[in-house]
Amino acid sequence: MFKCLIVKTEIGTKPIAGSFSFCFVKMELGLKTAKGLSRKDFEVEEAGTRRLGRSILSWKTDQGLVRSRNEDSLYAEGPENRLASHGQLCLVADGMGGHPAGDVASALAREGVSETYYGTRLDEDEDPVPLLRVAFREANRRILDEGRQHSERFGLGTTCTALLFRRDRFWLAHVGDSRAYLLRAGELRQLSRDHTLSERWIAEGKMSREELEKGRRPAGLVDYLGKNDQPRADFSRQPREMREGDRFLLCSDGLSNMLPVAELKALLRAGDTEAAAAALVAAANEHGGRDNISVIVADPLGGGGAS
Repeated sequence: MFKCLIVKTEIGTKPIAGSFSFCFVKMELGLKTAKGLSRKDFEVEEAGTRRLGRSILSWKTDQGLVRSRNEDSLYAEGPENRLASHGQLCLVADGMGGHPAGDVASALAREGVSETYYGTRLDEDEDPVPLLRVAFREANRRILDEGRQHSERFGLGTTCTALLFRRDRFWLAHVGDSRAYLLRAGELRQLSRDHTLSERWIAEGKMSREELEKGRRPAGLVDYLGKNDQPRADFSRQPREMREGDRFLLCSDGLSNMLPVAELKALLRAGDTEAAAAALVAAANEHGGRDNISVIVADPLGGGGAS
């Protein structure tokens, strides 16, 4: 016997199968549905800042200068009555350019992950990774179902990179080539691994990191939500400790592909989270803005950036 999570799904003003249709999702782990949530708990504006105690995070998404629409989605506002147990979940999803309905795919990822994660009970001392896995699978299922039900959208897909902050620990969940970075004590480290053909070639010895940086970049994602029924995502094996002054960045490749690492690091260090997010998006546009640009800058323990 299994238990079911009941979730409501709708993309913007165009429902998947009728307004607020119900979708029953099999929960193999026997997870329990949480109550007291409304749809506004899962919505996010194009730009904003959130402060909870010492924690500060800011987000901004921009169409860029070339694309005709923004196919990125962000999530950065966890329900306050879930923060003690579930922590603060942040994610960036980048609908795949050239694929049908990339904006729908990224919105489905945002809603599938956030609604499933926060809509399921979790104890304060419970490992969140199994629930994050379930949330990614649910998002993947919604994307596949959308393509199967609407032939004009068949093949839609998206990246999804998420960071979870709970007390003084953080976890990563990731698929695709959106990125997560940690700025600590003046050093910038990429936390995520790009699921791209070029990274596979580097791992297999077919090309070097230097060749990649010089522009020899074979195109194509090898893993993403919507590829098949078994998404190959990366999840933290163990929680990692946060330190006061740590600053985190989540971004779509519309930022990371446009800025040299040194410039990205300098802008991320400058000012508060809101100023850093705005400066990063502006710089990507100054470099050509060839893609949609989305960033989340977070100081979970306060005091980030200047260290």
